Amino acid sequence: MRPFKPGISLIGFVFMLSVSFAANAQQEMKLGAYYFDGWTGKTYHLTDKLKNNFPEREPVWGWLTSTPEIMEKQIDVAKGSGIDFFDFCWYYNPLSGGKDVANDPKNNALNLYRQARNKNKLGYTIMVANHEGYAIKAEEWNDLCNYWISLFKDDTYLKVYDKPLITFYDMMSLIRTFGTSGKVKEAFETFKSKAVKEGLQGVSIAAIVNETVSLEWANKSGYDIITGYNYHTYGYQYTSNEVVPIDSMRINEERIWNALTRASDKPFIPAITVNWDKRPWEASDVRSPRFSGFSNQSVNQAVSACREWMARNRSEIVPGNIAVLYAWNEYGEGAYLTPCKTGDDVVQGVKKAMLFQIPSATGP
Repeated sequence: MRPFKPGISLIGFVFMLSVSFAANAQQEMKLGAYYFDGWTGKTYHLTDKLKNNFPEREPVWGWLTSTPEIMEKQIDVAKGSGIDFFDFCWYYNPLSGGKDVANDPKNNALNLYRQARNKNKLGYTIMVANHEGYAIKAEEWNDLCNYWISLFKDDTYLKVYDKPLITFYDMMSLIRTFGTSGKVKEAFETFKSKAVKEGLQGVSIAAIVNETVSLEWANKSGYDIITGYNYHTYGYQYTSNEVVPIDSMRINEERIWNALTRASDKPFIPAITVNWDKRPWEASDVRSPRFSGFSNQSVNQAVSACREWMARNRSEIVPGNIAVLYAWNEYGEGAYLTPCKTGDDVVQGVKKAMLFQIPSATGP
């Protein structure tokens, strides 16, 4: 360690060291977090069971976080914890009749982010949640492309390969929309051509892939990148226990990252599953597996493990070293990072992990 320079206080030195660590972490990982907006009070997600039986999940701002003031506070907290962008779960409204494809209350947080006075602190991208109930209609594809391109023109929108990044949750749903994987590929080419005509370099399109057998569909459909939403089932796949230590998630998640990258030649964006405990949204007679031990320490370990894995696997990941956390605010599924009124301040685990200087990469 170099000696102190004359005139530099200990406090000043510590500050410079923190900035250096932060810059180092920034270079090694550009970290995002999936943002789910079921917290407007206009959807069914804020259940009595969640409010009454899981008070440790209530954000410091209260359960209804989809307001302009609270969005700006969330941006500040996320940025101060080492998070670089929000990946908004975006919902197509199949009942819009083509008049307003974005008119769904679960897109409210995205609209608030785009209006926030401090939005330049974070970037953003979208993950199109085209699962059951939100399947895209082929006849509305052009309108959807035009709407997404309008988002891409925002200066804070995340780019990969100098192209705006968009992710699709359900590959098979999109194949059902267009009929074949080849037709999906054609739709993607139309999308990219539209973007170029609007002055962009194109579009980087990512597929959520949770198992290697799905990689063939990603290839045939013309996706550019593979990524994940969460891999919670891998965390307890080798046990029949209802409650599984959360360390199992971290260990087995690395196995799925390895399996996907070894089986595919497409660049990868790893997803980090911070927790899974869906009891607030389950019927009283359902007892599905869940994790125990969720804390700022478990989050710290999960993010640190991903940073180390990425340092060993630079050739497998996208430029900019992007990873994404599941999730910022999935309270019903037990995966959240927002500071809460009670319980552990789990977002501090992200901050610690992003300031930790990882060992030099020695692997391939």
